[in-house]
Amino acid sequence: MKLDFLVLICLTVSSLCKAQSINGIVLDLKTNAPIESAAVYFDNTTIGTSTNDKGEFEIEQNTNVTSDLIISFLGYEKVTISDYDADSFYKVLLQESTNTLDEVII
Repeated sequence: MKLDFLVLICLTVSSLCKAQSINGIVLDLKTNAPIESAAVYFDNTTIGTSTNDKGEFEIEQNTNVTSDLIISFLGYEKVTISDYDADSFYKVLLQESTNTLDEVII
C-alpha cells in the first residue's frame, strides 16, 4: 500500500516538473507544402530548433523567456509570434519574400 502511494506521488511530481514545449508545423502559404529546416527560436536568445522533414517543430518553453517566438526561412518573410502558449499547436504559414534585385553588376 505504501509503495503504491509513493509511486503515485513520484509520478505526479515528475509530470508537474516536466518542461512545457511549444509545438507546431511550418508550411508554405501558396502550396501548403511543409518547409524543412526552417529556424524556430526565441528572439535575442540562443534557444532554438529547426523543423523536421515534415515541417514540424517542438521547442521547450523556458519560464524565464519572455521574448517573441520567431520562425524564418531563406526566401520567405519572417513570422513573429508574441503571444504563445505551450498548450496550443501552431500552424505557421510562410509567405515567399518579394525582395528582388533591380540589377546585378559583375
